[in-house]
Amino acid sequence: MNKRILKTAAALALFQASTSGYTQFVHDDVSVETDFAFESEYSFRGEKLDGPSLQPGVEIGINDGYIGTWLSMPLDRQPISGNEVDFYAGWVFAVSETVDLDVGYTYYWYPQAGGSDREPYAGVTFDTLLEPAVYFFYETEGEVLTVEGSIGYEYDLSGAGFEGHVLDLGAYAGYVTNDEDYFYYGLSANLVYALSDAASFSVGPRFAGNSDGGVVAGPQQQLWWGTAVSVAY
Repeated sequence: MNKRILKTAAALALFQASTSGYTQFVHDDVSVETDFAFESEYSFRGEKLDGPSLQPGVEIGINDGYIGTWLSMPLDRQPISGNEVDFYAGWVFAVSETVDLDVGYTYYWYPQAGGSDREPYAGVTFDTLLEPAVYFFYETEGEVLTVEGSIGYEYDLSGAGFEGHVLDLGAYAGYVTNDEDYFYYGLSANLVYALSDAASFSVGPRFAGNSDGGVVAGPQQQLWWGTAVSVAY
């Protein structure tokens, strides 16, 4: 259940953070970004959904719009939730020079379980210090509302003698309203290395948890790591 929140979180964030500054355009106002990732756990909104997983994705940007797909393929012989394929699309509206409104829609497909979910979302992002963002998600099948806030910071390590390296730090927290409301939170730290003007490699630890609820009853905490190769055309 990853999405472009980008980038927010969870989650989700590693791909765009690791490619920022390296994007090359195929054509004016058209870009393609691909991500080949491995996560030692699949955690979403403070819940562990699976163990070690391959998580590739691709996103196409056209003007201020975007469309993409993302997959989670667990490597365990007996996965908890199985394969997941997400399709999403959205549009970014510039409110001011530093504020954007991001509106989109995600379709979650679970091939092995034979189910699906749908989730429109809207968020406000700020191009300021710590890049704060606030997003609202509404999962239509279960009528679940989620509110999530995130911050991030990128520190260029070139001045410390590590040319082409960036330390990408992120934090997020959210609240889910369903039959058992719960609060979740997470942290991430990625060391990003520019392989070229268009490609980068990243690796780092993640931590997440929730207060109570979700797939597994009771509070959860997870500590895991992930790595990715990202390419922008």
